[in-house]
Amino acid sequence: MQTAAEILKSGGIGQLRPFLPTILELSRGIGDTTLLNSNMVVRKYIVKIAGRVGLRLSPPPRPRSRPGKPTARSQTLSTNSPQLGKYFRENTAATQDEALGSSEDEEVEVPAEVEEIVGGLLESLQDKVECTRHTILSCFGIDGGPR
Repeated sequence: MQTAAEILKSGGIGQLRPFLPTILELSRGIGDTTLLNSNMVVRKYIVKIAGRVGLRLSPPPRPRSRPGKPTARSQTLSTNSPQLGKYFRENTAATQDEALGSSEDEEVEVPAEVEEIVGGLLESLQDKVECTRHTILSCFGIDGGPR
């Protein structure tokens, strides 16, 4: 299980994509076995595998333009230039409108498998072992360390 988790972490998506459903099924099958599910390390790796498969199945993030981000043209203007203020007033407003409009109009299609994985991970947050809960939080990109 550790090897599968490491391969999912560092392997190329092109090589892994055909095997992701099979890997997820195997980890779920191991988790359904009562004897193995009672082992903390096995549960931790089941969570790692599920989280990493979910990340691999997720659509890639779309690049977003940051409002007011200076362009190469704006960086070439000197700070004492009278053109600078006019340039930033015109281009910053346009950039902000584009950024706001693109995020509202477009929706991201999330695969059903990813929704199922996230649901399972959220249910697993009730695990008694802190190590497993910490692994789940790290799948969501949350620092689960002691506060």
